[in-house]
Amino acid sequence: MKTYLVLYIPVLHQGYLNLFKKYGARVDGIFILGKGLVKEHTYLEKEIRALDDPGIIKRMIEATGYFREVKILGIRAIFALKKCRVITANEQLTRRFAATYLRGTKVLYDSSFLRWDEGHLAAQTLVHPDKISKNHFDRNMKKEAYEESELSSEWWRHVGALIVKNRRVILKSRNQFLPTEYNPYAFGNIRDFIKAGKQPEVQAALHAEKAIISQAAREGISLRGTDMYINVFPCQDCARQIVRAGIKRCFFASGNAHLDVERIFKEKGKEVEIILVK
Repeated sequence: MKTYLVLYIPVLHQGYLNLFKKYGARVDGIFILGKGLVKEHTYLEKEIRALDDPGIIKRMIEATGYFREVKILGIRAIFALKKCRVITANEQLTRRFAATYLRGTKVLYDSSFLRWDEGHLAAQTLVHPDKISKNHFDRNMKKEAYEESELSSEWWRHVGALIVKNRRVILKSRNQFLPTEYNPYAFGNIRDFIKAGKQPEVQAALHAEKAIISQAAREGISLRGTDMYINVFPCQDCARQIVRAGIKRCFFASGNAHLDVERIFKEKGKEVEIILVK
């Protein structure tokens, strides 16, 4: 069975070249999502990085010599692709493409290569958790929060959040951009120009915690007495909303405390228990 790399490539940069180097000798070729498929799965009128002609990207990739075969993928070619193994990026556009056209096909999602992760950020104050959990259930929830975070298009930090009630996930979300995940590519991200930990009130992305709390409000779901699992410790503003939403326990996997976050969680009469999951 043949294996192909399938990607949306608006423009080449070092991240893509690293991916080509990783898989070039391991796959039979690469398919670049054509214009029709891209327009079908996202809104990109103002994607200023994107080249108009995918044929240019095709020729540039061919010039690298990494792949035996380079093709532009159109709807007609998808049927043949379903008989192959597919490797693609773990991002929303390609996940939607696979969910629509590659049902039943073995798809491997490579970890994000277009965005920076939290390891690039400056360290802040260490969190002082009320408890440390190594519970099997909590570890599974931590894993699920990380998986949700990888769907984020935020360059600087991937954050995923879950709301759990009676040991069941009732809501999940991630940090995201509105009205489209590609806003930072089209308009830029103000956080690119602000030192980590400074001016937390200036944000381009909707934080995962706020997204999940607003989702609950929209759907009429009370969060009183529920648990939140999150892969990165919340910021000051998110902490306020967690407290006011009535969430009783906040499980986290990594991160640092900013400003007076821990004091906010200990607001008299509305205390939120902070639990580090290892």
